[in-house]
Amino acid sequence: MENNRKLRDTGYLYDPNTAEFVEERARVKDLCFEYNNLTRPSDVKRQHEMLDKILGKHGVPIQQLLKSTLGANKGRCNSHVSRFHPYAYA
Repeated sequence: MENNRKLRDTGYLYDPNTAEFVEERARVKDLCFEYNNLTRPSDVKRQHEMLDKILGKHGVPIQQLLKSTLGANKGRCNSHVSRFHPYAYA
């Protein structure tokens, strides 16, 4: 398992279907759901703690970046594609 993690972290092909990675993805999906649906916009400390759990390392401005790129056109479907969108460079 540790070798598979090293392969992933260095950008090489790895098996993403090991029990460890499946469990990790499920945990992070739950954290993302909690961040997106259960944290109040005014609770910046909690948002920062959640981002620590999800991303590991990040800079303080990550919250402003997420708000400006992902929430820029809230309510207008398909009017904004951020550089984080999987099809932004397709």
